[in-house]
Amino acid sequence: FKDPNPQIIRRAAVGGVQTYTQNIKVRFLQPPPIPPPGPLIIKEVRPPQPPPPPPLR
Repeated sequence: FKDPNPQIIRRAAVGGVQTYTQNIKVRFLQPPPIPPPGPLIIKEVRPPQPPPPPPLR
């Protein structure tokens, strides 16, 4: 939602400028360990061969 006419309020801070401190902790998730590689299986899939041509006369 975007207000086309926002109301801006400006006040002097009581007691001068205030400084706020915020403590932030950042943690990164670790990916799961990679499983050991299994056997490599390569299968060749060939289309069926066409029927032999008719004999020559």
